[in-house]
Amino acid sequence: AVGQATATPLPTPTPFVHVIREGDTLLGLAFRYGVELGDLLAANPDINPRFLRLGDQLVIPIEGDPAAAAGLPTATPVPFGLGEPVCYRAPSDALWCLVLATNSTEQGLEGLAVEVALLTDQGVTVAVQAAYAPLRRLSPGRSLPLVAYFPPPAPAFTRALARPLTALYAAEAEGPRVSLTWQADLAPDGLTAEVGGQVEVEGEGEGVLVRLVATGLDEGGRPVGFAETELEVLPGEPLTYQMTLFSLGPPLASVDVLAGAASLP
Repeated sequence: AVGQATATPLPTPTPFVHVIREGDTLLGLAFRYGVELGDLLAANPDINPRFLRLGDQLVIPIEGDPAAAAGLPTATPVPFGLGEPVCYRAPSDALWCLVLATNSTEQGLEGLAVEVALLTDQGVTVAVQAAYAPLRRLSPGRSLPLVAYFPPPAPAFTRALARPLTALYAAEAEGPRVSLTWQADLAPDGLTAEVGGQVEVEGEGEGVLVRLVATGLDEGGRPVGFAETELEVLPGEPLTYQMTLFSLGPPLASVDVLAGAASLP
C-alpha cells in the first residue's frame, strides 16, 4: 500500500529550549508541550529522533511571538511510498513494528516519521507509537524501515495501521560523500545474515561519523529485520565493517544497506 505523507506547516512559534534528560522521547515531549510531532522534527532538523543524547537542546515551537519564529523551517508536504506495518512480538513480550518507506521523488527526503497504531477487531486503538527513519536523509529511489517499538507487555491487537506524520524535502546534499560496498551471506535457514564490506569517505580532513543501516526483506519484500552501526571514518582511508542481521520473523530473502554521514563535533 502507498500512502501520502503530509507534514502540517508549522504554527507561528516562540522558540523554547528543552534540555534532554533521561527517559525523554520526541513523542513524549510533543505530548508534554502540546505541539505536533512533525513541528518538533522540523524545528530540530539536526536531531536524530531515535538517538537523543542527554544534555542536547531541543527547540520547542510553542505558539506565540511571530518575530521569534523567523529562524524556524517550514515543513513542505511531501509524498512518499509507505508500506503496511509488519509487527513482530519478541520473547520479552515487546513488539517491533517495521514500516518500509520509499522515496519515490527525485529529491532527497529528511525527517521521515510515521505513527503506528495497534487496533482491535472493533477498531479500538490500544497503543500508538511513533516510528522514525534510522538515517536522517533518504535518497531518491531508496527505501528504509521506520521502526516503532512497543515496550512489554505489548497489548493484544489484530491489525496495525501507519499514518504519515512528516517528510521534508532535503536541501542539496552537503558534507562528506560516502561510498559503500557490501555483501550479505544468508544462513541456510534464512534467520540471520552476515553483512560486511568497506565504507570510504571522500576528501580529506578530520574523521567523519558514518551510520550504516542494513535492512532484511522476506520473499514478499516486507521488512523482517534491521541492523545498525556507527563508525568513525577518516577521509581517504577505507574502513572494513561487519554486522549481523537477525530476522524478527520469516526467513530473510534479500538485504539492502544504506549509509549516512555527518562531521564529528
